[in-house]
Amino acid sequence: MTPRKSKILAAAKEELAAAHERMNPEERLVAFAEHSKWLIRLMDVGAEYRKSKKPEQGHTEKQSQSRNRQ
Repeated sequence: MTPRKSKILAAAKEELAAAHERMNPEERLVAFAEHSKWLIRLMDVGAEYRKSKKPEQGHTEKQSQSRNRQ
């Protein structure tokens, strides 16, 4: 059985491709740098959140980390 194609995903990919074609190389580089900056910030916020969470009593740190990933 083949997976069904998402119309929303297909439309988003088309719009992304069109936006890419409208940008010159410098604009694409700036967009990539901005995207990377936000991804790094998101990762940092996640790490800060995980540090702030204390393991529940009776559980090891590893068990708590495993549960947080789910």
